[in-house]
Amino acid sequence: MSNPGVIGAIVAGVLIVLVLLIRKRSVRPEGASSSVTAEIPEYDYDAAIASFQKTREDLHRLFFERASGSGRPRGLRWVKCDFGDDTQFAQEQSIYCN
Repeated sequence: MSNPGVIGAIVAGVLIVLVLLIRKRSVRPEGASSSVTAEIPEYDYDAAIASFQKTREDLHRLFFERASGSGRPRGLRWVKCDFGDDTQFAQEQSIYCN
């Protein structure tokens, strides 16, 4: 049979951890109210698009290298792969709207 003292210590430890987690979540910075809305940070869209284009080129190259080296489908020799040039950007609005 289990020792009641050990079980009591475990239960007390779990309760302490739960209380600390709840207190940590409810702590707000000084002067902040519960209705504070986040300001939209300034963002360098041109730099992000340039970075995306560079990453996209690298991914296209990597895809072609791996696909042409795979030998699939059988008997096909990869000469080139045309990727679409259309790019559409979207922004997640839910992070800015409450």
